[in-house]
Amino acid sequence: MLPYAPLVTPSVAMVAGGIAIYSIHVTRSIARKRATIDFFLKTEADSSIVKLFQTFDEHVVVVSGLIDQGKTLREIVTTTEYKTVHACLNILEVGIRRL
Repeated sequence: MLPYAPLVTPSVAMVAGGIAIYSIHVTRSIARKRATIDFFLKTEADSSIVKLFQTFDEHVVVVSGLIDQGKTLREIVTTTEYKTVHACLNILEVGIRRL
């Protein structure tokens, strides 16, 4: 057993290092998913954002109608309906990109 001792020590260290790297990867993945869920729960608890999302469906219909009418992008962007839709989609995009 004595001649193998110099080989066993680095082998054990390499296995321990591999386990540590895997553990860090799993912990980061779980933390990222937890942060995303926390973000969505926080936005659901905020009353102004809840009101924003409640009007989202109606405003999407209005913006879609403006597009169907042939309005220019410059005209559509200035409407409050577009700003509501834009804000809601930005909130959702941030959460999804972080997941």
